[in-house]
Amino acid sequence: MQSLANNFKTFCQFVLEKEAAELSGFLFEGGAFGHMSHPYDDVNLTFKQIKDMISTALQGGLDKEVVPSEKLDGQAIAVSWKDGQLVAARNKGHYSKGAAGAMTVQQVIDKFEGRGDISDAFSFAIKDLSQAISKIDPKKREEIFKNGKAFMHLELIYPPTTNVVNYDAYKLIFHSATEYDESGNPVGEDKASAGVLTKLIKDVNADIQKTYQIDPPKAIQFTKNVNFEADRAEFFKELAKIQKDSGMNDNQSISDYIRKEYTDLIEGAAKKYGFDLAPNLLEGLIRRFAFQDKSFKIPQIKKEITNKDFLNWVIDFDNKGAAQYYKQVIGPIELLFLKLGVKVIKLATGFLAVNPDKTVQSIKDELDKIIKDVRSTGDEAKVSKLENELRRLDAIGGFDAVVPSEGIVFQYNGKTYKLTGAFAPINQILGTIKYMK
Repeated sequence: MQSLANNFKTFCQFVLEKEAAELSGFLFEGGAFGHMSHPYDDVNLTFKQIKDMISTALQGGLDKEVVPSEKLDGQAIAVSWKDGQLVAARNKGHYSKGAAGAMTVQQVIDKFEGRGDISDAFSFAIKDLSQAISKIDPKKREEIFKNGKAFMHLELIYPPTTNVVNYDAYKLIFHSATEYDESGNPVGEDKASAGVLTKLIKDVNADIQKTYQIDPPKAIQFTKNVNFEADRAEFFKELAKIQKDSGMNDNQSISDYIRKEYTDLIEGAAKKYGFDLAPNLLEGLIRRFAFQDKSFKIPQIKKEITNKDFLNWVIDFDNKGAAQYYKQVIGPIELLFLKLGVKVIKLATGFLAVNPDKTVQSIKDELDKIIKDVRSTGDEAKVSKLENELRRLDAIGGFDAVVPSEGIVFQYNGKTYKLTGAFAPINQILGTIKYMK
């Protein structure tokens, strides 16, 4: 048993050493394409950094490192140019081996065939992109795409496929080019390439194609916040309460905060059932419950925990309570950043929506309709989820928090984050609850 415990302790030390590097890589990749992190997703952020981020955001200073851009509510794809033709990627395998397995134009069309407006969105986009990029200087094209080693990530804005925000425009918005190694892992990102490629296309009058217009990211600017001091004091007060309740100082991180909450929970349960909890076992359970590290497997847990009642609690929590408890733990910090998003987005100008007021009213009308429809069904699961999301929306300003955008993408200390404000609960209501069965 002692040898087993020592082996597990070694494992815990190993995963802890990996944690920081893995999370940093996750944020880097998310900034390039796919999942993009909210600040509260970065568990390495300290409370001191959160305070600095709040002050910077409320002063309109999110442009210190790069110009912020609009987070768009569209369809994602990435394209490259290899061996004289456009190729596309939607997963890691497509990026590997110099795009050897990437999709051709026809394969993209075939992949989305039979999906109505989604089919049209991707089919028209891939054809327009092929036409536009084929027109530019081959040498400059090679500098951007490196014959399939680099991909330009972009968003398809196609009004018939509107999720939450209807921009009332048909756009292909370039984000940045990312270079990949032979295994399909990102090794470098060039944000400036989005503007470079757009200019090359415009210079040959190929930016307006049959369906779409091609554009670089929408740069965001901020108006002066005349209530900066009062706003900052309000957010600092809320953050101070979170720190006080959890015993966190400014130099501790979100990870420390999460660990503290799970430590209290697990130690409390062990004490209740009279089980002497070893440090390495506690660490393994924290990693499994809080950080989704399933390497500490159930058979191993059953061998390590000799107390039947505590073991039953662990198994039950793992099956039914872990995910919900994490939402409860991260909830106060998440809510803080959603509120910050609302404030900051309202200071922003330059959104893609052609008619912002019309877009906002359209979202409110759709929200009102879905709320009434769901409540009238009598479906307890739907109604419960709806009410939860409405409480989140009310906590950050209710219908007054609705804006004509998904949010803002910015950089802080070299990492890419997003602030989305009210979009998170609105998206759950319009994009998830609506289709629950």
